[in-house]
Amino acid sequence: MQLTYDSTMFRETFESEFTWLNGFMRNVRRFGYKPAVISPVEKKQWTYEELNADCNRFANAMKRDGVKKADIVMFQLFNSTEFLFSYIAPQKLGAIGNPVNFNLSAGETAEIMSHNRAKVYLYDSEIAETAVQALAMSAHKPEMVIAVHHSDKPFKLPEGHILFVCRRDIYYLKTTSKTPTTAIRQSTLRHISTTRSCACKPPAPPAHPRAFRSTISTRCSRRMM
Repeated sequence: MQLTYDSTMFRETFESEFTWLNGFMRNVRRFGYKPAVISPVEKKQWTYEELNADCNRFANAMKRDGVKKADIVMFQLFNSTEFLFSYIAPQKLGAIGNPVNFNLSAGETAEIMSHNRAKVYLYDSEIAETAVQALAMSAHKPEMVIAVHHSDKPFKLPEGHILFVCRRDIYYLKTTSKTPTTAIRQSTLRHISTTRSCACKPPAPPAHPRAFRSTISTRCSRRMM
């Protein structure tokens, strides 16, 4: 179709400025001290500033491990806070987030992993068996595999995988299957759990009346998509 006007400036502005990440950062600036996420499983909530801070930590951790623009970060997670971190953090690096349904079979997961050539793969520990099978079947092997473990069920971290951890000085724990998961849950994770809640103190509410407009909190339940 022949345009009757020059759309160059519109396209350049819209395609570079009207992004999901810019919309999120706008909320961080305007509603930083207000609740953004509520996790019934962890009995915690994140303000927009706290959510942004944790996403920055995850993005920086991946950057230190070589994740860069256009790399694929594949995540097969329940509807948890880690799903949000995995959705937002890659965008901060210019990487491409690739959410995958946790109900897929190992073969289907392997096909996506192989086709998209994921550099990072995150999975929930409750589907660890599927994840391990998918990794074995995939023609492409991600450089980094990260397990998210919230369940109280025993979980043995597979050899070479990384445990997803959130605290100020580290975002995921590089360990091996020789480290008992029960010991990790009782010491490291319990300490990290208390650290995360105070990682970012919300500032005092701004005086400007526009900042008091209501926002919608996201509630994270384990299996809801």
